[in-house]
Amino acid sequence: MFLDNPHFARVILLPDSDLLSIENQEEEALLKDVENKLSSEEKEHIRHTSKMLEEYQHQNEDLDRVLPNFSLDKVPHSGREYNLVKENVTYGEVLHHECFTNDLIFAELVMNVPPLSVEELPWLRLLVFLMPQLGSGERSYKENLEFLLEHTGGVDVSYEFSPHANNNTVLSPSVSIRGKSLESKAGYLFQVLMDMVTHVDFTDVARIKELLMQHNEALTNSVRNSPMGYAISMACMDKSLTASLSYLASGIPYVKKIREITKNFDESSDEIIAILQDLYKKCFFGRRQLVISGSQSNYQHLKQKNFYGILDQEIVPIASWENPIINNSVISQGLYIPARAAFNALAFPIGDLAYDHPHASALTVAAEVLDNTVLHTKIREQGGAYGSGAAVNLGRGTFYCYSYRDPEIFNSYQAFLHGINEISQGNFSDADIHEGILGVIQSLDSPIAPGSRASTGYYRLRCGRVPALRQAFRRSVLSVTKEQICTVVKKYLQDTINSATFISFAGEEMLRENMKSFDQEFAITSAL
Repeated sequence: MFLDNPHFARVILLPDSDLLSIENQEEEALLKDVENKLSSEEKEHIRHTSKMLEEYQHQNEDLDRVLPNFSLDKVPHSGREYNLVKENVTYGEVLHHECFTNDLIFAELVMNVPPLSVEELPWLRLLVFLMPQLGSGERSYKENLEFLLEHTGGVDVSYEFSPHANNNTVLSPSVSIRGKSLESKAGYLFQVLMDMVTHVDFTDVARIKELLMQHNEALTNSVRNSPMGYAISMACMDKSLTASLSYLASGIPYVKKIREITKNFDESSDEIIAILQDLYKKCFFGRRQLVISGSQSNYQHLKQKNFYGILDQEIVPIASWENPIINNSVISQGLYIPARAAFNALAFPIGDLAYDHPHASALTVAAEVLDNTVLHTKIREQGGAYGSGAAVNLGRGTFYCYSYRDPEIFNSYQAFLHGINEISQGNFSDADIHEGILGVIQSLDSPIAPGSRASTGYYRLRCGRVPALRQAFRRSVLSVTKEQICTVVKKYLQDTINSATFISFAGEEMLRENMKSFDQEFAITSAL
């Protein structure tokens, strides 16, 4: 029996642009009140305790007596490779990595991307977001989602720019559809893949509008609540071609584009759908490569079924990729969001530094040393940030320092510069180098799930990181010296400080207060 209850409650939440300022004033008033109530003895006790804590933090702990020291000669000079066996099939290629997957099939269908204009980049990101959530084949979006849930472990669509390891201006962009299923359900998985590369239902205007509204809300919340990735992307955007493409396709410009499309969807729905359809036909009908992770028996089963005809469809010849001309530049600036902490990034250009160049390995170890010896102490332990670090992205031609949920902006910026100066002058020990090298090796040897091994091996090859090159980089990392670290930090960071870009996402009041401390003027604008 159901109750017929006519009562209801309505909760209306109204945004308050002055809330952060009011909360900060209340906090300052509370701290001032606490301070006024302290006696001189209590104040002296707090100063003494703080001094003792600071002295304790500066002590060198002898951890060797607690933890065993793992010597570098015990580190294997060869990392694990995921070899692929290639086979030509009708109008495409199959690349298989043999591994135990408990009778699960992991398949990825990869297609080359033709030349795209700068204006098409955000549309590509939107297209890959929409495709798995629309109808395909003869199924509506509801029927398609039910079909996926019943027969597969999920299907996803993505894109990659794949810059070459030894020249990050040489790109091999691709789009891919990946999914997984039990071997007994492989026919259904390949049916979904086939349907998605032959027909996607872009005529369901109501569904596209619904997805756009959800996507817009999720992106807006990500900028306001988790903008670290946006800050790094923006700081790096003019340091290389790949960084610029990534920024335009998935950074703040993409968020603003989605907000604009969502706002004007009702008036421009026909135009929006036409653009998506044209881009779909442009990107998903070219040469195909099928990448499979699974056991040999699983592979033989698929081969006997001729991979369910997914490579039998005649391909449409497409033009080879050409890099678009991008003239974007970015200046150091602050972008305000409703947050009480800052998300900071300082990026340096390192050019098209080749993966097998000795400076690449030295700079990668230098990032670890910088984080472990300076940034962690200055920004996290003393500054109070939730996290900080330094990283190198050779594919995007950048070295960057960052901090997130940070109560400081100017002090963290100074800590970045201080750390770079300390490392360039050699103010670190052999133990710090040892720890940095192990950190890089740990990253190189991170476990990869069986279902992702074929794709990992494939994209390594697509980027030119062939096994010989990867093993050379690994050996170079293991032999990095203090002199090499000092040299690369001075050359690529200290001497290029005028080309660096500092970006901070934080509350408006916090930005304006901190920017007074900088020698140069920083523009302050709304993030959205």
